[in-house]
Amino acid sequence: MRTRKLFWIFITLFLVACAKNKEKDEVYLELNNKELEREIIKYNNFIDSISDRSYVLNVYCIEKSNSITRYVIGAIDGTDILEMFPYHFICRINNNDVLFTMYSGLVNHDKEKNFFKLKDEEMLRLMRKHFPIEYKTYLQNKEKEKKGETTYKHLGTIFEPEMYYLTFNKEKLIDKVIKRGLPCDFLPIDVTLEKEKANEFAERDSLNRIWLKKIQSK
Repeated sequence: MRTRKLFWIFITLFLVACAKNKEKDEVYLELNNKELEREIIKYNNFIDSISDRSYVLNVYCIEKSNSITRYVIGAIDGTDILEMFPYHFICRINNNDVLFTMYSGLVNHDKEKNFFKLKDEEMLRLMRKHFPIEYKTYLQNKEKEKKGETTYKHLGTIFEPEMYYLTFNKEKLIDKVIKRGLPCDFLPIDVTLEKEKANEFAERDSLNRIWLKKIQSK
């Protein structure tokens, strides 16, 4: 009986250890906004319809004001761009890895001055999982380096699909533009909803003040 208990304790500890190792390799955040999730799935279907290459979706998060945030959805077909635009967390959406990059952590056009960068081990993990051709070239170059031979960097073909520029007022999607460009491209923001909400709060605040005065005068 005691042996059986020890056996199950050992198995439990083993499974917990495996789970922790798995979490250490890949830690996902859960996307909580359903509108953004739907748009990401739509974009993934769009890329699937125009390309047969290996790719990963990348979402750039750009704060425009206290209430306005822009999410720019694009796709990458290799790890080179991650040196300039490293991702900061991953979400699992519709069984696909989606990389999220906080634009506030980037220094434009100077990867050496970015606030954060990816470790070589993480770049290699992503390459191995999502970009097999690039990973094969990497392994071949490692062998050539050992022999003192000249190495060649993997050069992918030009992959610049249209991007989704989604503008949110707090949790609500208020604008969507589809075009080619860079995540930081200027796009005018329709602030009508923002002004309407500000007026609504001002009116509500005014009514609250009147109500308080009435109570205090009694």
